Amino acid sequence: MDKLDKFSNKIDALTLLVNQYLVNVDQKTDDQPKAFIYTLAYKTNNGLYSVNLLIKDMLYRPRYCDSIFLILRTMLSDAITYFYLLTISQDEIDGDDIFVDAINRLDADHLRYSFNNLRLFQLLYKETDKSIEGKRALTRSRYPSYFNADGRFKTELRMESIAEMVAVVAKSNLDFIIRPVTNAFKLYDIFSKYEHLGMLTTHLITRQFEKPNQEQILGEVYLAIKTVLTLQNSLLTSFLDAEEMKAFENLLNEIVEIKIYEVN
Repeated sequence: MDKLDKFSNKIDALTLLVNQYLVNVDQKTDDQPKAFIYTLAYKTNNGLYSVNLLIKDMLYRPRYCDSIFLILRTMLSDAITYFYLLTISQDEIDGDDIFVDAINRLDADHLRYSFNNLRLFQLLYKETDKSIEGKRALTRSRYPSYFNADGRFKTELRMESIAEMVAVVAKSNLDFIIRPVTNAFKLYDIFSKYEHLGMLTTHLITRQFEKPNQEQILGEVYLAIKTVLTLQNSLLTSFLDAEEMKAFENLLNEIVEIKIYEVN
């Protein structure tokens, strides 16, 4: 069994273990931070499971690499966002309130995009003015805290961009957060060129077919997985007991010990 097979098998075992833990967590909670962290942990585990299906055969099917990097980009974006939230909520007195406020801004961004594009939906789907205004009114009534008295979105409910989040983390003195965010942003920047078409896209989507690039690509996959596992390790402390965390961390350590980028 080669390194990549071992690496992939360990990730399989880890995602199965985490899934067994998460399905037993009571998801019905009014604790907004806990609900947010659960969603992120569940999403991260699904992402690891899915990307691993492609990683195990990536050397034999290099066309998988584009999809691998796109899935990893999403998880790295989540990692940056989560570690940013940890950074700004370190205050012992107001930390919880700051965390909740940031979650509200994330939620508002989700809502704002669709709300502001309703007129475009009207153009595409031939909806009437009455139908569009009805949807706007329903949104305002369901989420009144996001709107001003004039019915417009509150301008202060804006979430920072990924670059702005990274800048905040970089200016902190939290080494345990700076390290994973530094790795995450380095890779996020590369993988974003797969997501957004441009002058570098052609080189990136063809580089996996040249054997000299194999070690670099495996290194990027390894570092991305290691970074995502750092995220998951932090998330799971909210739900797992000491014995469960030990089992998770043992598998995590076994995975990062397999240096798949060291090509024989």
